Amino acid sequence: MADNCKTFFLLICLCFLPAQFHAQTVEPIFDEITVAIPNCVLQDSQRFIWVGAQEGLLRYDGYTLKKYQNIPFDSTSLSANWVTALAEDKSGNLWVGTISGLNYFNQITEKFTRFSILDKNNSTISGSLISKIIINKNGLIWIGTFDYGLFCSKEDSTGKLEFTHYNLVDSSYKRDLQEKFYIIELYEDNSNCLWIGTKFNGLKRLDPNTGTINHFRYDPNNPSSISHNTVRSICADSLGNIWIGTGEESIMEGGGLNMYNPQTGKFIHFRHNPDDPRSLPSDRIFLILIDSKGILWIGFDQNVVASIPIANLLNNKQPDFSKSKIYSLEYIQQIYEDRSNNIWFTQVGRILYKYDRQQSSFSYYRKIKDSSNTISSTPIQCIYIDHSQNIWFGHVSPGLDKYNPKTGIYINYLTHPNYPKYLSETSVTSICEDNSGFLWLASLNNGLYRMDPRKETFLQIHSDPNESDNPLPESIWYILMGKTGKLWIASIDKGLFLFDPLNNCSRNIDFEDYGVENGRVSSMYEDQDGTIWLGSFGKGVYEIQIVNDEIENIKHYSHDPSDRNSLSYNQVCDLIRPVIADTNALWIATANGMDRFDLNTKSFTHFFEKDGIPDNYVLQVQEDNLGNIWITCSIGLAKYNIKTRL
Repeated sequence: MADNCKTFFLLICLCFLPAQFHAQTVEPIFDEITVAIPNCVLQDSQRFIWVGAQEGLLRYDGYTLKKYQNIPFDSTSLSANWVTALAEDKSGNLWVGTISGLNYFNQITEKFTRFSILDKNNSTISGSLISKIIINKNGLIWIGTFDYGLFCSKEDSTGKLEFTHYNLVDSSYKRDLQEKFYIIELYEDNSNCLWIGTKFNGLKRLDPNTGTINHFRYDPNNPSSISHNTVRSICADSLGNIWIGTGEESIMEGGGLNMYNPQTGKFIHFRHNPDDPRSLPSDRIFLILIDSKGILWIGFDQNVVASIPIANLLNNKQPDFSKSKIYSLEYIQQIYEDRSNNIWFTQVGRILYKYDRQQSSFSYYRKIKDSSNTISSTPIQCIYIDHSQNIWFGHVSPGLDKYNPKTGIYINYLTHPNYPKYLSETSVTSICEDNSGFLWLASLNNGLYRMDPRKETFLQIHSDPNESDNPLPESIWYILMGKTGKLWIASIDKGLFLFDPLNNCSRNIDFEDYGVENGRVSSMYEDQDGTIWLGSFGKGVYEIQIVNDEIENIKHYSHDPSDRNSLSYNQVCDLIRPVIADTNALWIATANGMDRFDLNTKSFTHFFEKDGIPDNYVLQVQEDNLGNIWITCSIGLAKYNIKTRL
């Protein structure tokens, strides 16, 4: 996923398109991904989506699923294929709970370490069903089990993990004295107190500093008590109120939604009322989530999802829940918000759903079912605006679309009779235009094509072997039409090429011929002086100096951990040299910060989250008509005023 920077920012960067580019008005839809009974979902710090399922641990990179499973007789594989819980630590590695114990997954080695947990009697419980894992800001790992209660893990002085068992039993309550203690949910609030949801044993709050445990159970004689003793899901709002979803799939009834006010110590109930269509659709709640917009999402049985702004539940008015049904199978297992504010739902069955929510100021550009005038597919790999202001979309799934903003008409070339057979079998990764109005299309597996938009004809381009030292590559990531009419081509696996359309000849550029290390190119930019700037997938930035239409020199700029005046990170997503203001600088978007490179002093200035950018993973950089610098990140958009430096 880290290598596909272009795909992330395409929807956001539409705000840079011309004002006359109007989108279709489309109701939000759910994208679906086939997974065998997904149980839990997590987005890690590298933006990969991890899914715990009954078929193992799966990593989703936006296009494909990679599967990690138990391998018999291999102790470095997953302990069991049924994954029940996921968490990421500060090092970016995963803790994976299964029906047969706890695993630690090293993302670099892709190896698992299995941990044996000792219970209060020092007996090994490595085969315990792990129901929940959370890691707090201090690195403590809280582990809930479905048969042995609660554990906390931390490193001792030698770096070895120590497990501490917490006795949550309330001796005054009969049900707490039963042999098994079923933990369903764990949640840590802002005061570092741990809230514990159980099956049949109510809600518990643990203060790790004092060891104090508060027990909350349903009391039919107290209307301010919790409404049910099975607590399925817990979260907190910005005011510190604790929200609780009650009920469970094996229990026919539930207690609806509860809010606990820490100031009053009382619970407020929101229940289903069959005579009020505005009320909760059911009292049996499986999952709740308060997202970054202050919306409460609630998952029920029969795959019903309800939502409501938290503010509407706090104003003492009759709440009106919005309800929708994803698909008519069974029930929602988890609701999760990723770093891009997408809402993910896991469901009993074979489907993982993503709700791609956009702000109201943005428009939706996606396929409409049963419509011929629509974009052909999503996700979109690249966007290009030609000299006539037509919008061209290249797709990850095979296809090429043209949108005319004046007429509002789409043309889908995948079904066009002139569309090349081989191009229809691969994604279009990059588009550019030459001075004659021809479009050049790069493909992932079938090389380079030239399209005549007037005749709607396509021609696959092959360089003349008698005039070229290397044939054109088949797998192309990015293309750039230079001001001299030559095409710069970044391949996936064979480096950088320079193609001369007039002479039909190509040249493979070997950076080592110029004394610098080769790197795989992720982005390209030609500045006002004719210098070509290249961003790479892990080698930093390259400066190609052109004199008399020939490469004179190549300079290399990379990250040096010992030099704060170097590039902040070697994975570069985008770069530009401004033409209106700050013209003697290069702005570089990296996967770990935004950099400004002063072309006079050859010095770097770094911008990170602490400096005000939305996220350190910067996807694209643009200059507007006033000379302001705009950047898109995975979680937002930011503007930098060149004049005020804010």
